[in-house]
Amino acid sequence: MASNTYHYSEEEIRFIKFFSMIRKAAIKPLYFLLSIETEGRGEKESLFDFFKRKDRKISKIVKGQEKENLSNTTDVSSLDITFLYKCLQYGTEKLADRDKSTLWKAGNSNIESIITKLKDLINEVLHEFKKYTENEFLDETDKLKKLLENILNQIGTNYSIDVHQKVQDMKMELNNYRDKAVEDKELAKYRYNRQCEIMKTKGKDDIKKIIRKIKEGTVNPVNHVVDMSIDVKDVFLEMKINSSCNLEKDILCEDILQDIKGEGNNPSIVIIGCAGAGITTIVRKILYEFESGVFTVKGLESYDIVLHHECRNMSTDSLKCLLEERMPSIVKEFKDDEIRQTALHLKTMVILDGIDELNNSSAKLFDEVINLKKTRELSIIITTRPEKLPYLESYLKSEDCEKITLLGIPHERRAAFVKKFYIKLAKKEDLKNKPIDQLFNYLEKYEFILDSILRLPYNLVLIIILYCHTDLTLDEITTAPVLYRENYLLYRTKLAERLRVYESTKSREESNTEWVIDIFLCELAKVSLIGLLNDQINISSEAYQRLKTVCNECSIPVEQMASAFLTPKYTGSSGILYSFPHKGIQEYFAARYIWMQLTGRYESSAYHNLCPQISFSLMSLSVSPALSVKIMQAVRKELKRQHPTSNSSKEGNNTVKDILKEVQKESSLQSQAQNLNESIPKHDITKLQNMFMCLLGIIQSEGIAVPNMVKLEILQLLQETGVRERSHWLDILSSVKCDSFVAEFISKQKEILEGEYCEIDDFTLRPYVSLLKTLNVLPRESQSVPISLRMREASTNIKILVEEIYRLKICVSNILMTDSNIADYMSSQHNIKEILSPSHEVKLSLHKEHANLREVLCMVNNLELNITKFQVMDLYKNFITTNPTYYHKLIKIVNRCKVRGYVGPFLEGMHLQDEYKYLCVSVSSCRDYNSLKQQLQKQKYRYPT
Repeated sequence: MASNTYHYSEEEIRFIKFFSMIRKAAIKPLYFLLSIETEGRGEKESLFDFFKRKDRKISKIVKGQEKENLSNTTDVSSLDITFLYKCLQYGTEKLADRDKSTLWKAGNSNIESIITKLKDLINEVLHEFKKYTENEFLDETDKLKKLLENILNQIGTNYSIDVHQKVQDMKMELNNYRDKAVEDKELAKYRYNRQCEIMKTKGKDDIKKIIRKIKEGTVNPVNHVVDMSIDVKDVFLEMKINSSCNLEKDILCEDILQDIKGEGNNPSIVIIGCAGAGITTIVRKILYEFESGVFTVKGLESYDIVLHHECRNMSTDSLKCLLEERMPSIVKEFKDDEIRQTALHLKTMVILDGIDELNNSSAKLFDEVINLKKTRELSIIITTRPEKLPYLESYLKSEDCEKITLLGIPHERRAAFVKKFYIKLAKKEDLKNKPIDQLFNYLEKYEFILDSILRLPYNLVLIIILYCHTDLTLDEITTAPVLYRENYLLYRTKLAERLRVYESTKSREESNTEWVIDIFLCELAKVSLIGLLNDQINISSEAYQRLKTVCNECSIPVEQMASAFLTPKYTGSSGILYSFPHKGIQEYFAARYIWMQLTGRYESSAYHNLCPQISFSLMSLSVSPALSVKIMQAVRKELKRQHPTSNSSKEGNNTVKDILKEVQKESSLQSQAQNLNESIPKHDITKLQNMFMCLLGIIQSEGIAVPNMVKLEILQLLQETGVRERSHWLDILSSVKCDSFVAEFISKQKEILEGEYCEIDDFTLRPYVSLLKTLNVLPRESQSVPISLRMREASTNIKILVEEIYRLKICVSNILMTDSNIADYMSSQHNIKEILSPSHEVKLSLHKEHANLREVLCMVNNLELNITKFQVMDLYKNFITTNPTYYHKLIKIVNRCKVRGYVGPFLEGMHLQDEYKYLCVSVSSCRDYNSLKQQLQKQKYRYPT
C-alpha cells in the first residue's frame, strides 16, 4: 500500500515513527520485568496457574474475562499495556502492592512510579494523534530513551542483574526507528492500529452516548399512564428458557453469552419469545451494562463494540450505515469501506432486534450480517417472535446458532418481580390504599391457573398498573384480552381526565369529549393495522398526518391525543417520532379495527369529518347541552343512513381477509400486491398471528354476536400463521374465553386429544376444563384416547374436570393425587372409580394424614403408594386393624402394586392367610429394605431381592 495513499505530512510521519517506538520498543522493559518475576514458570504453565501456585494477589482479584485471558496466556509479551501494568501491580514479589502503597503514583524516582509514568505515556501516544516538528520529535525520542534506561537500570539494581546490554539494544532500536524511513506497510499498519484504537475509544463513547440519549438501557412500558423510566437492573430477574436441545431450565441473563454453544466465543443466539415475554428487557440489560461498564453478563466485558439495530427502523440497510449512525464523530477518520472492515477486525456484537418487524431496508442488513458470520468472527444476537422462526431457519443452520425460547418468569420469582416494580411505582405515586399484599395473594391464587398470563413480564406490569390506577378487582383479570381491554379503557380514562383540564378542551361537554376520543381511536386502530401490515411499530409521517387531521377537525392538539396511547421519541431535527409502547398494544388496536368493521362500529369518513365540525359549531353558538345532544343524535342517525358502513349493510357480508385487502389498498403494500383478489401472501399472514389471537379474544369478551363463519375464518387464519402444536392451541384456550363453536373446532385438532395418551397437568388444567365444558360430545377421533391427570396443586377446576370427564365418557388411564388436591378429587359427585379405565394406575404422593385416604383405597385397584412412616402406622392402627374387610382389600392392593416409604411398621404383627404369603413389595432405600426384610423373614415371607 503506497504511503501517498493517505497523504501523510512530514510532521505526521514523525509522529508515526514515535508511535512505532512506543508500540514496539517502549513496552519491552516491562515484559522483561514480568519475565523476571515469573521465573520458574513451566513451559506450558499459564500465567494464572503460576500466580495461583505462588499465591500472588492477582490470582484472587481477576474475574470473568480477565481470568480467562490470564488462564490462556503463556507468553508475557502477548499482554497489552493495561493488563501488563495490573500484573506488575498485583503479581510481583519485589514491587509494592498497589492497594497498600502510594509508590505507584507518577512523579517520583522509585521504579513503581517510573513504570506508571511509562504506562501513561504509552496510553497517551496510542490513543492520540499528533504532529511533531523535527526538534519536537528528537526531544521526545531522547526523553523516551532516558525513561527506559532508568527503568532498566532500576531493574538491574533491584534484581542484581547486568542490564548493560539491554540498555544498548534499546537505544539502538530507538535510533533505528528515528533514522529509518517509514515503509508503506508500516504506514498501512499504523493506520489500521489507529483506526482500531479510535473505534474502541471514541467510537465506543459515541455508542454509549446514543444508548444514554435514547434510553436504550431503560424500560418504560406504561409511559402513557405514568412517566417512569426504569433501569433494567432494577427490575430484571431470572427468566425461564427452553434451549435448542429442548432442555427446559432456569437461566440468569448473566449467563446468556456463556450457557450456549461456543462458550461465549463469537456466539450466534436466536432469542425467541411471544409478545411481553421479556425480549426487550434482556436486550436493554445488555445495552445498559455495555454503556455503564458495570458488567454482570458474563463475557460482555470482552466486546469492543456492541451495535443494536431495531429491525423496525427503515433508515438502515447495511452494516456500514449502522456503524456510521452509531459512531458519528469518527466517520471522517475512515474512507470507503474502512469503518466496516475495522469493526470486523475488533470483537464486535450485532444485536438484530425484532426480526418479526423486518422491512426491506433492515432485511438487507440482516442478509449482510448473516453472510459475514460465515467467514468472520462476529457475534450475533437475533430476537424474534415464534411465528418468524421458519423464516430464520431458512437462513440459519441449527448447528450455526443456539435457539433459546423465553418462557417468562418462573412462578416462584413473580412476587419478587412485582415487588421491585411496585416499589419503583410507589416512589412516583401514593399507593397507601393499594397494599402490595393483594397483588401477592392474586399471584399465589392464580399461579398455575393463569400461568400463561402471569409468566409474561409485560402482563405483570399491566396488572400492577391496573391494580394501582383502577377500582378493578384482580379476580376479574382471567384472560389476556380482558387484561388488554381494561388497560385500553384505562388509557381512555386518563386521556379524558387530561382533556377536562386542558385549556382548549376543558369547556367541552363530557359526552362530546368521549365522542371525540372515539373518533380518534377509530383512526388510531386503522393506523395500527396499516403499520402492522407494513412492519412499522413507529407511526409513519402519513399515519401521523391522518391522526392530526382528525384532531384538527375536533379542535384538539394531536400531541394531547397521541401521547395518551403512543410513546414519543425525540429525534433531533426530525422532531417527535411516535411509536406504540409495545407491539402487543399495536396488535390489540389493529384487532379492534377489524372487530369494529365486522360489527359495524367503525364509522364512515363522512361521519368522521362532519360530526366534529357540527359539534364544534353548536358549542361556538352556545347551544344548550340538552339541545346539542338531540341535534347530534339526529345528525348521526342521518349520516349513518346516507353513508352506511360496508359491513353493516348485511351481517356477515365481510370477511377478515376482505377487511385486510381493503386496508392494503390504502397502504404502501398496494404496489407490492400483484393481485388484490388473491389471498394475502403467506409471510404477511404469519406476522399477524398474535393479532388474530387478540381478535378472537375481543370477539369472545365484548359480548357482541359475530357469525360463526367469521370465527371459523379466524381459526383457519391462525392455522395458516403456524398454529399447529398442542401448546399453541392450549395458549389460545388459556388466553381466550371460548364458546362452544371455538371449543369444538379446537377439540378436533389432532394435537389436542390424540396420540397414545393426553396428559393434563397444573399448567394445562384450566384450558382443558374450558375446552371440555363447552363440548356436547367428544370428537370421534378422540374417544379412545386415554387421559392422564398429573395435577399436584389444589384447584376447584379438578372437581369440574372429573365431572366433565364423566359426562363425556372419557377414559382416564392414571391419576396423581397429592396432599394439596386429594380433597378436590373426592369432592366430585362422581367417584374416581367411575372415570377410571380397567388398566388404570392411581398414585398417591402424600405426606400428611387424610380422611379421604380410606375412601380412595376402597375405590381403586391398581394403586401406587408413596407415603411416610407415620401414614403407614396410621393406616395400620386406625384403619386396617379396625376393619378386617378393608384390611384384606388393602393387602390385595399392595400385592398388585409398589409401596414406597417406611413399610416395616405396616407388616408388624401381621397374621396373613396362605394366599398372601408371597407378598412382593419394592422399597426405595436401604433402611426401608432392611426393616422390611427382617419382618418378612420373621413371618416366612419371600422378601424382595
